[in-house]
Amino acid sequence: RDGVGAYIGDEERKLHPPFILFPNVCHYIKSLEDSAKIASRLGYLKKARYLHSEAEISRERLDELCWMEGEQYYASLVDKNGPIKFISCDPIDGLFCGVLRPDRARLVVQRLMEPDMLTRRYGLRTRSSNSPKYTEEGFEAYQNGANSPNRNTKAALGMIQYGFIPEAKVVIEGCENYIEQRGFSELAICTKGAEDLVDYRENGVPKALKIQSWFLYGYLGVSAWVLRQTNWANQVSAREVVSSLVPLTT
Repeated sequence: RDGVGAYIGDEERKLHPPFILFPNVCHYIKSLEDSAKIASRLGYLKKARYLHSEAEISRERLDELCWMEGEQYYASLVDKNGPIKFISCDPIDGLFCGVLRPDRARLVVQRLMEPDMLTRRYGLRTRSSNSPKYTEEGFEAYQNGANSPNRNTKAALGMIQYGFIPEAKVVIEGCENYIEQRGFSELAICTKGAEDLVDYRENGVPKALKIQSWFLYGYLGVSAWVLRQTNWANQVSAREVVSSLVPLTT
């Protein structure tokens, strides 16, 4: 994540390369699995078996290296000395990519739903509010506690994939509340205690206010799932749905 101090652990020990970045590995495993499917459909069965095997090996290594037994959660970053210990939203990528073991996906979802990660009205934070590195001020706040709707839509889609529907609905509701207040902006700060949404600022200047296409597409994906669970799809056209979801296009 591209925030100042986003991967500094709660213990604040010095980091030593090489590094393993949990979200990147999740997307790498997903790409191997998808490539294996494509190879199989094209008839390259030997290549498909190889890619699937590489995905399984990488999945096992991810669990071996990134799982924090004491926290029952995945580390966002691992260096040569082991996991950098803090609680962040990064395991969302494991849910979204579908690369987590079901038992550990359950533990991840349970941890995300704790009040230090899940705000009462606006979804998930990027970092636990119990962390000594959590902040609402300056550059450091960008990925150290802010609410990122892009991350929340990914979380909801990942939870749906693993069957955690009630939890996904809570996160979706948080996205909807965020949109009512902030539109499709990149992120905002949800203050501890009062839990008001306020601007993320750099040198006192509000930033991260623009529309983010990845949030927009993620929200459309979530909305498509919601429609499939209701009778709305039989009552309105796709054009009407999209028009109602994307008023910002004008």
